[in-house]
Amino acid sequence: MSDHLLIVSSDSAWLQALRFLEDPTCYDSSADSEDLPPHVTSCPDSATALAKLDSEASDPIAAAIIFGFHTSPAISREMAMQGYGARELAIDLHAKRRSLPVILATRDRLDVLERFAASTENVEVIRDESIQSIHAAIVRMRKTNSKKQPWAEVDIHIGVESVGLRAVLANGQVLADNMAPSDIYAFLEDEQDEFQPWQLYKYDVPGGRLNDGWPSRLRLVGERLHQYLVRERQVIENCLNRVRKMDDIHFRFVTSHITFPDVPFEAMRDPDRAKYIRDMSPMARRILLSPSELTFGEGTASEFSASTRLTGPLLVIQSNSGLGTLRVGRHTFDGVEARSFTRLPDLARELTLVQAARTQMNLSPPETCLLEIGDDSANKLEAAIGDGPWDIVHFCGHSVRADDKEVFLVLPGRKAGELTSMSMSRFAQILRRGRVRLLVLCSCEGASSQGVFRVAQEGVPAAVGFRWEVKTSEATQFAEQLHQRLAGGAPLGRAYLEAVRKLTADSPAFLSTILAVQQDHWAEPAVSAEDQIDVRMALAEGGRGTSRTGGAQGSRNVAAGEG
Repeated sequence: MSDHLLIVSSDSAWLQALRFLEDPTCYDSSADSEDLPPHVTSCPDSATALAKLDSEASDPIAAAIIFGFHTSPAISREMAMQGYGARELAIDLHAKRRSLPVILATRDRLDVLERFAASTENVEVIRDESIQSIHAAIVRMRKTNSKKQPWAEVDIHIGVESVGLRAVLANGQVLADNMAPSDIYAFLEDEQDEFQPWQLYKYDVPGGRLNDGWPSRLRLVGERLHQYLVRERQVIENCLNRVRKMDDIHFRFVTSHITFPDVPFEAMRDPDRAKYIRDMSPMARRILLSPSELTFGEGTASEFSASTRLTGPLLVIQSNSGLGTLRVGRHTFDGVEARSFTRLPDLARELTLVQAARTQMNLSPPETCLLEIGDDSANKLEAAIGDGPWDIVHFCGHSVRADDKEVFLVLPGRKAGELTSMSMSRFAQILRRGRVRLLVLCSCEGASSQGVFRVAQEGVPAAVGFRWEVKTSEATQFAEQLHQRLAGGAPLGRAYLEAVRKLTADSPAFLSTILAVQQDHWAEPAVSAEDQIDVRMALAEGGRGTSRTGGAQGSRNVAAGEG
């Protein structure tokens, strides 16, 4: 297949002259020649060129050739004659795709363009506008782009009648961006109906037992999901050829709104490899919300960058509710008005493990908010989070989903045996006001995917939680591993992958953990041992600058009212 070239010039005569590139008589026509005439898209202005790059999915652009004296409404003719117009368009094109080879064609030496090309990857200046010069420049830049990439993102878009696959490398190169008709919607509706009431544990016998559908039913559903969602296996193979290993490919399921919250997408399983995808690669969910579904104003959500290490301020909230009964207005739980909860046995141990993870990496210990019987728990929790900012808020305690799908945190009441609650919507609003980047919802009993997605709806950039109830010991193990890796400077996706792996695929909690990430880009290279040493050294030299209170001695206990 011939290359697709984007030719841009405000000079119509130059634009017309370069149409010779499509003339087949200019190429070697011998039987063993691989030379094929490219097909050309000519653009008379910058806006048209940028629009063409946006719509390239079905016919990717191999390279852009810009006339050195190109001008635009924002560039005067005098500046255009020095090359500023061509340079600005090249910058705009690379903002959309960093890996796009850009050739700046000018027969005169323009220092502006020479300096720009010398300091920018995938940009070359040519003085000879011949087929040979253009081809050689493209080949040189392709060799640069063929090196192994540190990561790739694969977003799987699930529509009503279609499934889309967008695969992007770290250098910005788009390997795939397409939508294909699919009959998956009916399948997902059936699975939502099945898994909405589904739980890992049943309590029809003393002490409870695992659901009969674990793991056989989840394995079958996972393989069906793989069949529907990864039909173009070659796209994944192409990604794998461009990165080092499966760990480097970040998968994310994207839906247009909070649809199919109970379908276990995280169970997607590759039957050929006989492995769950989540055991090989970071995996997350993203909810694309329309303006009418957003519960916060534009620009008020926290910011989260893949390049941001989550080693800054951390708040641990412990809801020590004890043994008690919860009633929430007219809400019912499995058809009854009250729900009883037992004491969490590993509350103190979980905090100790999080503290140890931070101390090991020479980070300031977490600040704490201990909620106990007799407290005004809701107000105390809100005051502890305050205006932030927090890199991480970690909640340890029970949560519960009512029959109408509303999710509540379970908090200690004013009296022993009486519990109170906070809706997940209100909690999420508090998190957003506190500029929280990541919520870790370590809620074992009453866990629900609805809680994680409600947080996303409120504009919190990332949240980790459990889809189903899990054993306290498994939740604690997962939380310990996650915090150890985040404290070591690992990016969120990779820290999450390693924490999931520690559970092993035969653990009931393995398929229960979920991660929601709302930002466009969330992948980043793994952190080497040397990088972790650099993180520790930088923190030590900076006086543990990640703590707003100045290091280990500055950590405050919110419950005790210190600081």
